[in-house]
Amino acid sequence: MTDVPDYPHQAYLDDGGEGNEDEDMLHDNSVDGNSDNDNHDDINDDNDDDDDDNLYDEDFNETLNNDDADDNEDEAVYSEHHVDHAVALELSYLDVARGEDVQGLPWHTLSQTRAEYRSDRIRQYKNHQSILTPNAELDEGNERAAQAIKEKQFYLFHRNTRRVKCDIVHFQLRNLVWATSKHDVYVTYRSRVMHYDALRRIRSLELNLTGTRADSPENTYEAADLRAAGFRSSMASGAAGAGRIPRDIDIDDGERDDEQRQVLLTDTLRALAHRAASDEDYVGLPRDTGLSGSYPGLEFGRTCPQTDELRGRPIQVSTMVARHDLLAAGGFFGEVVVKDLLGGRIVFESRITHDENAITNALEVFRWRTGALRLMACSNDCSVRIFDVPTFKLLNEFKYGWAVNHATLRPGGGKMMCVVGDDMNVLLADADTGAVLERISGHKDFSFASDWHPDGNLFATGNQDCTTRVWDVRHLSAPVRVIKAHLGPMRSVRFSSDGKLLACAEPADFVHIYGVSGGKLDEAQEIDLFGEMAGFSFSPHGESLFVGISDRTYSSLLEYERVGLHCRPCE
Repeated sequence: MTDVPDYPHQAYLDDGGEGNEDEDMLHDNSVDGNSDNDNHDDINDDNDDDDDDNLYDEDFNETLNNDDADDNEDEAVYSEHHVDHAVALELSYLDVARGEDVQGLPWHTLSQTRAEYRSDRIRQYKNHQSILTPNAELDEGNERAAQAIKEKQFYLFHRNTRRVKCDIVHFQLRNLVWATSKHDVYVTYRSRVMHYDALRRIRSLELNLTGTRADSPENTYEAADLRAAGFRSSMASGAAGAGRIPRDIDIDDGERDDEQRQVLLTDTLRALAHRAASDEDYVGLPRDTGLSGSYPGLEFGRTCPQTDELRGRPIQVSTMVARHDLLAAGGFFGEVVVKDLLGGRIVFESRITHDENAITNALEVFRWRTGALRLMACSNDCSVRIFDVPTFKLLNEFKYGWAVNHATLRPGGGKMMCVVGDDMNVLLADADTGAVLERISGHKDFSFASDWHPDGNLFATGNQDCTTRVWDVRHLSAPVRVIKAHLGPMRSVRFSSDGKLLACAEPADFVHIYGVSGGKLDEAQEIDLFGEMAGFSFSPHGESLFVGISDRTYSSLLEYERVGLHCRPCE
């Protein structure tokens, strides 16, 4: 993976509410300034890395100091309904039914139609390649991508909120959106992991990595303090909105400083303690004042493995995962921080590598065949590391000859994992020893994404050759399907938990959703947006799909509903 980060982000759609001047900003910045077409150094050309890192640090610290400016500006232009010269902070499917664009883009003020702008963007977008390959050779062998596709709508647009912003640290890493329920979503923004309750439409700070102690009160107020006040997280009882402040209280309003927020929080908890018997937002249970986490033998926040070198400086979040009640964030310099979402405590914070190429490229949380939880970290130092949970003891470290960009364990209790990185081959490796079992050829560039179908037979890989290839582990001579992108590399791929759908995201604008029926993948939906993709996530049962857009003006979180699984309320 290229070592130089692309931050602050360069591809922006700008406010189109001021006529021709803004029209030019929209056209020029969005078409020609995308992050994947920047002239980044090749993987082996590190001459300018130090200069780029210095520039990065200056810009990054400046954005931290001005963090609330954008939020205040957003509030000034907010409207719940159609506004000709402003960008609404929220748009619902009802607004779209009345003719609004799902992102609030003001096409009525522009000289180009949406279709014309889409055509220009596809034609002018320049793909980042690590291995320079002529287009003719890229298309060679992709005949399966030309198979007939039936258009089908698997998801319907539900809501777009610009109250939730997303950002990207490295232009090749796009796993920065995760849903832990159909209402609970986590995104990254300026060295923070934010939680969004899509039901109550409340955002809150989940993990602050801007330079304060990771186990400071800002990071531990959630479930643990509510439990101490006499409440249990509603996640534990199967409801949505785990351990959150009630819907009428939003402590992250963008207008209070940290001290004021903490005073408000204290008052809130005191008030909640008196409302336990009657408050409908929480399940009143016998008082539990213990603050230990959900894993026996480890008091989270008191004995978690940690290093002082993480103190006092921001962590540039390059990747993230939220699964099995854990939230893990990886950093640009090998940092990994893990929070227990039920216990509300930091359970692990450390630099797992001090290599000069230390970027944490991907994190996965999974159950081992014994039932134990494991954390897997893929790094730019050519390593896959597997940690035990909850002790976070390093169990295995596997070295490969190139930067490892992603790895996933085969489901169903198997011992095989798929490993992809800065190599054209896809590896199937032994998860106990790291030994390579199969080298699969077909891709023509480096891969950055992988996922297994729940049945353990199919798996998908996303590559900078602008394809997602679907493989059958029983027949590896050729891919089952080749999915071709419109703009650029397939940066993220995921199967739904029921195995019926496969989604893959390009670096900008497009999410492709394919129906998986007997491995045919001949039905597809295309979600067509504008802006850089921070990531996407199915909810655990596939009822919802969340898509994060990173952009100066139109950064937002979009929510889609599975057809046939939702009954829409009147608004």
